[in-house]
Amino acid sequence: MNTHRPWYGHTPNPGSEYSDVFGDVTPRPPHPSGGHPGFQKKPNHRNPRWPGKNPGGGHPKLPPHVAELRALMQEQGVLVVTYLCDTDSRALLSGVHLESRGLMLPQNGKMLHSQIVSASREFYEIAIQDIPDIEIKDLNRLLKQDIEKLLKEILWRIPCVIVLIHTL
Repeated sequence: MNTHRPWYGHTPNPGSEYSDVFGDVTPRPPHPSGGHPGFQKKPNHRNPRWPGKNPGGGHPKLPPHVAELRALMQEQGVLVVTYLCDTDSRALLSGVHLESRGLMLPQNGKMLHSQIVSASREFYEIAIQDIPDIEIKDLNRLLKQDIEKLLKEILWRIPCVIVLIHTL
């Protein structure tokens, strides 16, 4: 141990002496990660528990379609449209609820919000009138397509649209 330049941190040889900030030398047991208890190895491609870097960037275990959706959300924004309807009659029980991130500017938000809410309510009612026994999955897909077309006309871009239909 060098007394002129003490070593603060993990030692190169795990299990050997460790000098803390006060200069006390205490023996430390070896840690499974290869260093002292606060030290963790950096993952690399040679470690079998870490699959390595993703060629497309980002998290290595992320499926490609999820990575594409995340990129779309980052560039274009996100719009979540929530419908609350009756199970038997499929009538809307409350107004359409919108939640958006990165989609609208605050000064244009109220006008666009009301326009999107009224159009989405209309899309829902037309779809239920045309096909009364439509499944929720198909209705969800149909509403998503209609809302994306509307947003392309209004905003000139297509954000990530998520449609949620809750039945009571």
